[in-house]
Amino acid sequence: MSAEDLERSGGGAAPEAAEPAAPERAAGPAAGEAASSLRVVTLAGLLLVLLGAWALLLRPGDGSIEPSALLEELFEAVEDPLPGSLSPVEARRLPTGERYVRLEAAEPFGAGPSEVTVVEFPAIRGEQVLKEQILNLSFRSPEEGGGGRPGMGGRGGWGSSGSRRSWGKKPRSTARLQEKGTFRWNGFEAQFARLLHGAKTGDAAAAAGGPRYETVRVNLSTGGRCVLAYLRYPEDASPSREEVAATVAAFHPAE
Repeated sequence: MSAEDLERSGGGAAPEAAEPAAPERAAGPAAGEAASSLRVVTLAGLLLVLLGAWALLLRPGDGSIEPSALLEELFEAVEDPLPGSLSPVEARRLPTGERYVRLEAAEPFGAGPSEVTVVEFPAIRGEQVLKEQILNLSFRSPEEGGGGRPGMGGRGGWGSSGSRRSWGKKPRSTARLQEKGTFRWNGFEAQFARLLHGAKTGDAAAAAGGPRYETVRVNLSTGGRCVLAYLRYPEDASPSREEVAATVAAFHPAE
């Protein structure tokens, strides 16, 4: 057999061609294993990051805001002291986008509120919120309170039970519109609605001598923001329009 025949049959060329191929076959699996290990480590790292973020969301107290700082952001100025010794005690940012600050009165003055909650709603929902919370309220039928999503009007709105401090269901109650209109608020016309709670005929709470109290919702929106104040009054107190105006006058609008 000639040298040419050997080359054509692969007898002479095979050893030379096989020598560089051997390391490639050996390196192939190792490179694949390294890439696979890298992917596993990367995925595990991402999973840990996601779990950490989820844990932060579920951690009690997450979303807390400094009450005085939020008031300074929402208003040009806030009088000190506030009427009735109102003092900020809590402020939070909710997962649904609302921010609120709650104030309590150590000694409510006259027919002054025992609690005031100022809520900033996302501007994109502002028009709908105002309709649900104030503008579309009717004297024809009671508004139902109780369960529902925080920040929404009508059923389960903020004004039916003061600020929402938990996501659980609340016992059902009723609220009847008593008065609706506007009053002067530091150069603006502020819309308001006054509601009486626990007063429906046949309501279990009223029949059992449960609390009857009033809340007032006031539109304090300025500067493109949707801001509402919810004033809760002591049992059997019935504030006048002038008394409500005197309380919210302590909050000076931001331009």
